[in-house]
Amino acid sequence: MKMKEGIEIIANSKLLTKAFKHITDKSTSNNAPYHNLNHLLTVLKYANYLADEIGVNYNKKEELLLAALFHDVDHSEGKLKDNINIENAISQLYNFATRFNLSVEFVFNVALIIKATEYPYTIEDDNLNMLQEIIRDADMMQLFEPNWIQQNIIGLGKELGFTYQEFIPKQKQFMENLKFITTPAAQFAIIRLPDLIAQINFLESTLGPAQE
Repeated sequence: MKMKEGIEIIANSKLLTKAFKHITDKSTSNNAPYHNLNHLLTVLKYANYLADEIGVNYNKKEELLLAALFHDVDHSEGKLKDNINIENAISQLYNFATRFNLSVEFVFNVALIIKATEYPYTIEDDNLNMLQEIIRDADMMQLFEPNWIQQNIIGLGKELGFTYQEFIPKQKQFMENLKFITTPAAQFAIIRLPDLIAQINFLESTLGPAQE
């Protein structure tokens, strides 16, 4: 079955359509080098894929997908610690929930899912619920997109204060040690990661170390 893109998923949900409009209108980080609107749509895409593979029921899936859309809204682009980024994202979620009268329980559950993405992680893997496991894996699956060099090497590197030459070996080490929690994400990585590591080895050998 073809994996649905983020915008296709949004188009099939009235709630996500409203959320997408809210985010495009109000988020301060839509054009960030890494934590941008593209990243939100990508995490939505992979969260939906993993949820379908695992068999998440409809109501819980809606919480997950809304969390995916909001998880990095109003991101500081590396200027602040990630706990503040999470607070900003949840604050914008609350603004949206107030506008559209979402239930307190529903919004609380969405916020809990978002909190699982704080990095470095503050919730141990063993303490995650299923939806938190999915969003944490989906958040790391940005690497599997065709634009990963632009997004992960140049974009994320810029937010963290590195040149792309400096960031390539750091990203390579991250790739080589990347572990996924959910079975479908781990299986996806088994297929895709070897090619990515070969590509980043090529980048490292071609672009060379950062110049002094």
